[in-house]
Amino acid sequence: VNPSELVATTFESSQEVLRRYATTGEHIAALQRSGAVVLHDVDATKLKQTLLATLRHQDGGIQCFERIIFNFPYQPKGGIK
Repeated sequence: VNPSELVATTFESSQEVLRRYATTGEHIAALQRSGAVVLHDVDATKLKQTLLATLRHQDGGIQCFERIIFNFPYQPKGGIK
């Protein structure tokens, strides 16, 4: 996959992601440097309101996707607190 064609999302806000996961900032920065788009506050049960609305604001059009991959949520050691 060409990184400039990649959209990575999180359910949590960017502040919550950075607070919960120590190395996330490094991963987000690497994705963005490679040309990927990183979005936060995306709810997979409300894609029209959360994902498409955000993408529409970025370039004025609607983003089309060839594939959508839903990964299992990250489970930190010791469980979610």
